[in-house]
Amino acid sequence: MRLLSIAAGATAAASMLTVAGSAVAAPGAAPKLTRVVPVPVTADRVALGVEVKHAADDTAVKAYDRGRLVGTGEVAKGKAVVPIQHTLRAESAPRSIAVVVGDHRRTVTIALDTGDLKRSPWFVVNKRHGAARYVPKKLKEFEGGRLDVRALDAYRPMAKAAGKDGSGFWVASSYRSAERQKQLYEGYVRRDGAEKADTYSARPGHSEHQTGLVIDIANGVCNLERCFAETAAGRWASKHAAEHGFVVRYTRGSDKVTGYRYEPWHLRYVGRWLAIYLQDSGTATLEEAFDLDDAADYPRPVA
Repeated sequence: MRLLSIAAGATAAASMLTVAGSAVAAPGAAPKLTRVVPVPVTADRVALGVEVKHAADDTAVKAYDRGRLVGTGEVAKGKAVVPIQHTLRAESAPRSIAVVVGDHRRTVTIALDTGDLKRSPWFVVNKRHGAARYVPKKLKEFEGGRLDVRALDAYRPMAKAAGKDGSGFWVASSYRSAERQKQLYEGYVRRDGAEKADTYSARPGHSEHQTGLVIDIANGVCNLERCFAETAAGRWASKHAAEHGFVVRYTRGSDKVTGYRYEPWHLRYVGRWLAIYLQDSGTATLEEAFDLDDAADYPRPVA
């Protein structure tokens, strides 16, 4: 996946997304940027994944475009996410961004296009940012469902680890096409009305399941209900899913940000790097991590 070139030499984005990093501040040592990788999250937003040595938690990391401040982030256990505006097109012109922490600076040249967004493990789909009729290219069948191979490769050892801890679970739902989501959503609307359905079901083209990076897990107790959080499987997932690259996407109390009620069973694959950063920094949602507008409602159609 072509995501980046760095002025001091090229670095593979894929490796960034699988390395946890655990740099901590060293007495007397100046903060030092060791890696910066831009990853697209929406059609007009890119998140810079940054690794820093010798920086205390909450140290500011800033991004500049031709001397103009375009993004900020804070260090959490040696990592930071710095969101910046960058409109993706079929062929995006290279753009140089200076990333600064303390007196240390690195320059990254961003050359991302719309195809990179669809391949991005940080691809955001919500009520404000849709997936249209997108179909992941690398779906693999398993247990009666399908997943993006990256999510499936992470799910298998996670499920095995949970089983060893006596907190086993299985996948109740995985990839869903826009057509399948349309069927489900319209059924919920007929049953509960659109206003209520919109609190727990996505309209077609706006479901995270369409990315192939999402699983709904179950263990036979409180399946797809909030009380799942209090089961052994729910507690295990809340504590350990990040170690395998998954996050609880719709967290408790974040409905005004995500647009959906709390779903402790809904796990989104983002890669271990970001999942652990979100956990370490106490960031509850992808919208907050990437400085996106709240997605409580769908945009109103233009009159």
